[in-house]
Amino acid sequence: MPKIKLPRKIRELVKKANGGCGKAAYAIAGHYRKGTGGVEENDELARQWLVKAAELGHVGTQSDLGSMFYELSEYEAARKWWEKAAAQGDVHAMKMLGQLYEDGRGVEKNKSTAAEWFLKAASTGDREAQLNYGLFLDDEMGQYAAAREWYEKAAAQGDYDAMNNLGQLYDNGRGVERNKSTAAAWYLKGALKGNPCAQNNYGAYLELEREQYADALKWYERAAAQGHTSAMYSLGFLYKEGEGVEQNITTAAEWWRRAACKGHAPSQCNYGAYLADVTLEYEAAMTWYEKAAAQGVANAMCNIGDMYYLGKGVRPDSSKAREWWEKAAALGHEVAKNTLTRHTTEDLEHSLNRTAVLDDTNFVLQEKWLRNAVAERGDKKDVDLLNYVHAAKKKRFSMPWNSPGCR
Repeated sequence: MPKIKLPRKIRELVKKANGGCGKAAYAIAGHYRKGTGGVEENDELARQWLVKAAELGHVGTQSDLGSMFYELSEYEAARKWWEKAAAQGDVHAMKMLGQLYEDGRGVEKNKSTAAEWFLKAASTGDREAQLNYGLFLDDEMGQYAAAREWYEKAAAQGDYDAMNNLGQLYDNGRGVERNKSTAAAWYLKGALKGNPCAQNNYGAYLELEREQYADALKWYERAAAQGHTSAMYSLGFLYKEGEGVEQNITTAAEWWRRAACKGHAPSQCNYGAYLADVTLEYEAAMTWYEKAAAQGVANAMCNIGDMYYLGKGVRPDSSKAREWWEKAAALGHEVAKNTLTRHTTEDLEHSLNRTAVLDDTNFVLQEKWLRNAVAERGDKKDVDLLNYVHAAKKKRFSMPWNSPGCR
């Protein structure tokens, strides 16, 4: 350490620290970090004394140094100090070592080692550690029954996240027999403690299972007030349908807009639909549809196809329309499938009337969607067209307007 004139208080601490007192070294670091005790603020000296405190075995400093190096993305150094702190029973260090092994930062990714550290932390009785170990078992390992046990331990200490997670286990029958009433009881416990996810989930239970729309509205509003986007989305539907509240499509759209601005994909799609169908702001609608489609919302993809087909907010483009319908159909969107089938049939009939020769690409496309149409509807017209495409594909001849099934 640099030799400079120090205030008496700091000199006494330095003497203790040089004698092996980690607590004194930690106190000196605090003075340099805050500029107190008669010394000026000096981050470098604060860091040096922190390292000295850690080297002298001060467990809190060791844990803090681990966090500091973690924030600097120096994961190997973070692991070194957390291992020292964990050896002295520091729960935070144990949890963060588990995180390092789970994420593979500074070490080879290893879920088993991560689980060992998470379990050590949880076994100390720390509520947050119990929750985190339950989450690890739930989300990463799929060990739902074991996760339930740790959630129950955390919930017994008042952890509202654990209460909500227990509700989800019972709601979905994971690790327990499915029980909506028990799920709702856990959701309510978490909701009463202010957990926004539990408030949203309890609202969903009241809406979907009990049809108590006015009560559901209240819980959705509480969750939405804390920024819960799914609750905002559900509020939009209650206002749209007039369930539990006076019907108001403008208010519905406002809830969807709020959630959409926070990145909630289904709300982006719904707000886009409001703009397209109610206010006729097609270009703005397309912007929101595209945001939702980028997050994989099939309904938005189908709507974009419609916009291109009808030329709303964009230049009409049947090729782009088909491209978007196919993307939606590939995700299982039934309306998109039916739209493609309908337009394939219409296109084929148009080709037949013009006595056009179909190329290989058209054959493949038309055959694909007509097969789907026959499988789903069994309409005689679709069957006749499919049979004729088969024949045309084999013979490759021009199809006259009066071919079977055309009129």
